[in-house]
Formats: sequence, structure tokens, C-alpha cells
Amino acid sequence: MPGVRLAATSVVALLLAACSLLPVPAERIGLGNLTTTPVAVHVNGAWVGTYAPGALTEVAIGGHGGPPYVVEVRSPTGGLLAGITITTEDAQAAAAGEMSMGSTAGLPCGAIHLQYGSPAEMPQADPAAVSGPCP
Repeated sequence: MPGVRLAATSVVALLLAACSLLPVPAERIGLGNLTTTPVAVHVNGAWVGTYAPGALTEVAIGGHGGPPYVVEVRSPTGGLLAGITITTEDAQAAAAGEMSMGSTAGLPCGAIHLQYGSPAEMPQADPAAVSGPCP
């Protein structure tokens, strides 16, 4: 039965490898793009993705060096709209479910909300808050 044991060991090894590829909650940040423009998210200087106006989503921040993670949200012209820095201690506390942090940046074109750690309810867009274009 050495062949069966080898096959079972191979299956377990593959499952463990696959699980290690799944992001842990501490490697994601919640993004609320409550503006009238698409925004680009950068982590430690690397582009991660572009998100449409009104997007409420989770963005993977792992795999971009860090922690610390420097998360920046930029307009199509490259202007910095919002940002947050997540230290090694923040990442450890979030992974243990011990902390949460968030930031909301009010802008002429709406708001950007970033949430890290325990999930929290994202704010909703306020159309009355829009008074102009994003920088």
C-alpha cells in the first residue's frame, strides 16, 4: 500500500499549499469609492487595481512587500485622494481579531473610505457632498 499512502500524502500537501495561497483577513482592506471618478489603489508603490465610482469592495494588500503596508488611493490624474499606513503591529492585531481601523477622506467629488481589520459597515455615498471634480 505504499502507492496509496504516497497519493494520500500528495493530496494533503496540495491542499495545504492551496490554503496558503488564500489571503488572510489581515491582508485585505475595505474600500468604499464614494466619489464620481474611478480610483487606483497602490500598495507600497505598486498598482493593485482600479475601482469604479460607487465601488464597495475588498482589496488584497498582501504580496506587495510589508507590512508595513502603505495604501494609497489615487485619482486618474495621479492625485492622492486618501491613504493609510498599516504597521506590522496593526497586521498582527488584525490577524488576531483584536483591532480595526478606518479612515474617511472627504473630497469635492465625494469621499474615499478605507477599513482595515474587523469588518465594519461601509458608509453610503452622499450625493449632496459632491461639489466638484477630484484632484
